[in-house]
Amino acid sequence: VSPPKGQGPHAAELPYTPGFEVVGTVVALGKGVTGFSLGQRVASVLEEGGYAQYALAPLEKTYPVPEGLSDGDATLMLVQGLTAYGILFDAARIQPGEWVLVQAAAGGVGNLALQLAKRAGAKVIGTAGSEPKLERVRALGADLALNYSNPGWETAIMEATGGAGVNVLLESVGGPAAQAALSVMAPFGRVVMFGGASGQMVPPGAMMMGMMMKGLNFTGFNPWQRPEKAAGNAKAVAVAILSGQ
Repeated sequence: VSPPKGQGPHAAELPYTPGFEVVGTVVALGKGVTGFSLGQRVASVLEEGGYAQYALAPLEKTYPVPEGLSDGDATLMLVQGLTAYGILFDAARIQPGEWVLVQAAAGGVGNLALQLAKRAGAKVIGTAGSEPKLERVRALGADLALNYSNPGWETAIMEATGGAGVNVLLESVGGPAAQAALSVMAPFGRVVMFGGASGQMVPPGAMMMGMMMKGLNFTGFNPWQRPEKAAGNAKAVAVAILSGQ
């Protein structure tokens, strides 16, 4: 196993206190802060410092926790939940009946996106890199679960969609898996890129060819670029969790 390279997007200088998703109770308010009260349960995304008894939460990334939502489930409102909800409804604008391909569907964002897409009436294909993960994908309700490490997995997608291809691709793997996924896009499909777990991003040439030949729409997504939507999206994720869906 190769040692970690320390090249992640959130690399920091030492000394450093890790932890950036927190749930807790407000014990003090900063000067001029409104909309929150002492004793209120909140969830927040920090730059650092979450592994501590007390944390300083930025107002623009702090959200009320609905009654009945556990601390553990409340963390799903944050980075993973905001990303999953945003890529589906803000970036991809999915519609009922569409085919949605979720790459790395057993992962944190992927499994939430799969469930939210099914809840919205989409038909979902989920990919993963091992059989245990594929079992998880099936249990979450995917219409089709495929191992993107197996050659030719794209053929199964074209068969499932009657040769039409998928309308939406949620891409967070990169490399060969991403290029294979692009080959099964339907004309005028939407591709949302929000990661590169393989260490490789989608080649620019493949993007341009898809745009020209199939009229594909490519977009990236970062929930913090639309802070005005984050609070509403976090609440929507919480509602979905509380409903049991």
